[in-house]
Amino acid sequence: MQYATASDIFDEMAALTPSYRGISYARLERGGIQWPCPHSGHPGTAYLHKDNFSHGPGKFNPVVYVPPAELPDAGYPLLLSTGRRYFHYHTGTMTWRTGALEVHYGNEYLEINQVDAAALGITDGDIAQVSSRCGLVKVETRISKVVPQGLVFTSFLFPEVATSTN
Repeated sequence: MQYATASDIFDEMAALTPSYRGISYARLERGGIQWPCPHSGHPGTAYLHKDNFSHGPGKFNPVVYVPPAELPDAGYPLLLSTGRRYFHYHTGTMTWRTGALEVHYGNEYLEINQVDAAALGITDGDIAQVSSRCGLVKVETRISKVVPQGLVFTSFLFPEVATSTN
């Protein structure tokens, strides 16, 4: 598989994917196009399922709210939330193979609200020891205005910062 340009790659993908068939790299250069876009004269789809659902109506199921098993307390005053990072897909099973994404996101960090960080004496770049009733990890900190007070965030991407209990 030899490609000379990004356009070559995209054009092959569009040729093999019916919902992208009308999207070309050249069209994207002029502005975004929302899929599905089945042919080159199609303007793109503003939003899916406007008049009907492609596979019938959606099925909704009620759920019963179950409160968290553990809440912050004096011993564990912050809530830890884990999730994904922009530069890596899932747990990095594919994106770690590129060798290039490490430039943008090469190590894990813990995002902590600036008020919480100040109260704990944490500065940007410190190594924090994060503990819960399930375990302990050490991770670099980043002061954040995005993470709300009382919460810290990190991903489950890096094995050396094993935050998942699975």
